[in-house]
Amino acid sequence: MSATGGLEWKCIGLLLAVLILAGCATGLRETAGLPRELVIAVVADPHVAPDGYRWSHAPKGQVSEQRVRRYLKSIADYHPDFMVVLGDLIAVDASAQETEPMWRLYQKAFLSLPFPVYSCLGNHDWEWREGAAKADLFKKYIGNRTRAWHKKGVLCLILDPHLKPPPRDISRLPRTLGLAPKQLAWMKEQLDEVPVGSKVLVFYHEPMVDWSRGVAELVDLCGRYDAHLFAGHYHYNAQINYKGIPERVVGAISGSWWHGPNRDGSPPGFLLLRVGRRVEYRWIPLE
Repeated sequence: MSATGGLEWKCIGLLLAVLILAGCATGLRETAGLPRELVIAVVADPHVAPDGYRWSHAPKGQVSEQRVRRYLKSIADYHPDFMVVLGDLIAVDASAQETEPMWRLYQKAFLSLPFPVYSCLGNHDWEWREGAAKADLFKKYIGNRTRAWHKKGVLCLILDPHLKPPPRDISRLPRTLGLAPKQLAWMKEQLDEVPVGSKVLVFYHEPMVDWSRGVAELVDLCGRYDAHLFAGHYHYNAQINYKGIPERVVGAISGSWWHGPNRDGSPPGFLLLRVGRRVEYRWIPLE
């Protein structure tokens, strides 16, 4: 090979190297522009209590701490970015003093997971008997009843639709549910901080079908965003749409209060939520 020929090959090799590097750089820019998938475990109604605990409205139900730990280990295998628990964290037919050990069990089981856990207030977490004292225990072991945080470009909100402590007669519960103007104003402040069309995930315990006020206002606030709503409470899986905004009612990880499947026949499980270009979710059985 002549000296000139060698120089030509070196130039071609250098040009190829530049093109390859340019292509890699372009690929990196394109990849960086893609949304990073957010993975969330959504859990409803765990009703955590000591081994063997039974409560009046579900006398056949029996909690097993070992079963709770096994379920949580299975959820952790999906490596979620975080978990949201949609209320009814503990099983309560007792006084505030008697429920404190349940809060410690919940804290030990859920809040020791290797990812953040955000918890909603449910009616069982502060029901009619000593409701104010039980609300103080929620604050002690969990924190605020409303929360806002951002993860991978997604705004997440926890709402508290309890206008006052739940009544003893569960049929009267809807009269105590909804969003007061102060909480709606707080929600608007959070939404105003993100661009119109952003993905927004909203979590709370009782579905909006039970609320006595604030539904229209919440739907209007969410209308300018790619909003998805999640509730628990009913121990079955369903979906309701409000002017095109989906509210997913999530079945209980405890099934029928730790005695058999959920009311819709689905086994105890959780909702695996994946948020990328689209919001996708599927029910994952744990039995």
